[in-house]
Amino acid sequence: MAEERRNATLEDHEVRIRNLEMHQVEMAGDIKYIKSKIDNGVSSTIEKIFSKLDEIVPLVRSNTYWMDKVKQGFWWCSVIGVGGGFIAVLFMVLRKAMG
Repeated sequence: MAEERRNATLEDHEVRIRNLEMHQVEMAGDIKYIKSKIDNGVSSTIEKIFSKLDEIVPLVRSNTYWMDKVKQGFWWCSVIGVGGGFIAVLFMVLRKAMG
């Protein structure tokens, strides 16, 4: 009787192990499928990004001269603004000192 119960228990465990192994194989296949989809998606996205960059780079290079001029303009405006502020403060100090 104990022998029969042990055999039945072993058979149950073997069935459960087979089911778990089958489930593991199914999950491994699903994971491999998902991984391939992600890899394909990432590679196609990167290809699209590079194609857009290939379109943008010549435009940026052609506008570099004008962008440098705009940056120089902002720089000179800030220099003149700070210098003008210092001069205004200096005149205010001189006016207060003399008057």
